[in-house]
Amino acid sequence: MVEIKKSRFGVTYSYVWLAGRPSLASAFRAVAYNKCACTDPVAGFVRKRKFAQIIDLSQPAEALLGDMSKNTAYEIRRARRDGVRLRTVDDVDAFSAFYNAFARSKQRTTISSDELRHMRWGIETVGLAASQNGRDLAMHGYVVDAPSKRVCHLYAATHFRHAADNAERRAISRANRFLHYEAMLYFKGRGILTCDLGDVTPGTEDEELLKIYQYKKEFGGRMAEHVEYYSYPMYFMTLANHLIGFL
Repeated sequence: MVEIKKSRFGVTYSYVWLAGRPSLASAFRAVAYNKCACTDPVAGFVRKRKFAQIIDLSQPAEALLGDMSKNTAYEIRRARRDGVRLRTVDDVDAFSAFYNAFARSKQRTTISSDELRHMRWGIETVGLAASQNGRDLAMHGYVVDAPSKRVCHLYAATHFRHAADNAERRAISRANRFLHYEAMLYFKGRGILTCDLGDVTPGTEDEELLKIYQYKKEFGGRMAEHVEYYSYPMYFMTLANHLIGFL
C-alpha cells in the first residue's frame, strides 16, 4: 500500500494506491483508495467500479513480448535496434519538466517536483525513460508496492507535438512502446508480479478513451475489474473539483 498525501488551500487529502481494502479508521478524512484488491462495498465509502489492463510479470520475457500484438512487438524490437535504451529517472526536476511540457500541450494538470519528492520518488514511485543518443523520447512514472508485488502505471509523457517530422514522430511512438515493455522487465527484475497499465473503458463512445483502450490491449494481458473507494469527505471534494477546480 502506498499513500500519497497532498495539500491545497490548507486542506490535506490522500490517495492510497494498491491497498487490500479501505481502512475504516480513514472514513472520516479526505481519502481515495485506488486499485484496491477488494471490490466489495465498504461502510463509509462511495464505491466506483472500474477496469484496468493487467499484465502477469511471472511470465518469461519472450512470453510477455509474444502476448503483444505483432505490430507492437515489431515496434519494440525496432526501437531496440535503433539504439533506444531504458534509464531510471532519478532527478525529479527533470521528470516534472518533461512531464509538464506534455501536460500543458494536452491541457492536463501539471505536477511539481516537491509533489514527486513527497511521493517517495525512487522508492514508492519510480520514473523510467526511453532514451536514444542521450535524448529522452518518452517518460513514464509508476507507483510501486513491494509487499503486494504490484506496480501501477501512473504518468506517461511524450513530445509528439514538438517532433520535426513524421519520421521523428514514429521514432517517439516506437520508444513509447519500448518503454512499456522494458518497464515490465525492470519491475519483473525487482520481484514485482503484477503490472497494471492503467484504466480502460471498454464500450465507451468517447473516441479518445476508445483509442487508449485499444492501445493498451496491444500489450497483451487481461482486463480486470478493480474498485476505487472515496470517503465521503473526499467524494464531496471531488464533486467540488469538477465544479471549481479545487484539487
